[in-house]
Amino acid sequence: MTKPLSRNHGASASGQPKGTLLLLSTCGTSIFTNQASPEDRGWLTRSTNARNLSSEDAQRFDAISSRCRSQLLQAGHPEKCRISAELNSISAVLKRWPAQRIQHILVHSDTEIGERATTLLQEVLEADSHLVQRVTAGGLRTDDSSSLRHALAEISREILEWTTADKGSGNHVIFNLTGGFKSVNAYLQAIGTLYADRCVFLFESSQQLMEIPRLPMRLDEQDEIRKNLTAFRKLHIGYLVSPQDFSGNVDSLLITIDDEVATSPWGDAAWAQARLPLMGSEILDPLSPRLKISV
Repeated sequence: MTKPLSRNHGASASGQPKGTLLLLSTCGTSIFTNQASPEDRGWLTRSTNARNLSSEDAQRFDAISSRCRSQLLQAGHPEKCRISAELNSISAVLKRWPAQRIQHILVHSDTEIGERATTLLQEVLEADSHLVQRVTAGGLRTDDSSSLRHALAEISREILEWTTADKGSGNHVIFNLTGGFKSVNAYLQAIGTLYADRCVFLFESSQQLMEIPRLPMRLDEQDEIRKNLTAFRKLHIGYLVSPQDFSGNVDSLLITIDDEVATSPWGDAAWAQARLPLMGSEILDPLSPRLKISV
């Protein structure tokens, strides 16, 4: 993954970001379904969670994908926006917050249809000289709650690397949650109200962006992290940690798999917010007994 962008929470007086506009967009399959026949649209909907298509389905999808790609690349800008909910909302964001430099983060599922839809979206954006970074994780689909939970934990770590860096260069972070799966968007909206400057949505029947600004709040879970700071530090650097290493009300912050612990998606968000203040407040004991601090 490329180096995260630094930012602060602000734009110029004209509304234009003073640095880079970091635009995270969740991606679905509208780039195909909006151009498909009713029969193909139904098939795409039924197949959207498949990681691998059968030989027969793959041939059918190749034909759909090739036709949709050709139509999209030949279309003018208004038609592209009609075809793709993602392109339509991205266009609305860039009209609202024009920026000299734009870095896209495309969040998508690891399914065959989701991967290829995002590839086509990336092709269109890069043709306009936009920088594009993709984020996905195994299981980022809607048919299995356990897989979705672990996928969200994985992509959270990547997304938070991009959005929590703050070196004062004036970058502006927007979460565009128009496309993609509702289950993913609901989680990213919660993350976005903490770490993005705003979350935006664009409904098909409207051309006006709906905006949710960043909330000026601190997660209450920081107190629980403070009580279990040693265990969270171990998790952060890859130590094996068991449920017995924690105390208090930390259920929402952790996932337990085969008696081993990992941070949950919400735990990743809470840790990202709490880590630097807590670890910078005092000299902490070494995690390894082989290390000693002398005073």
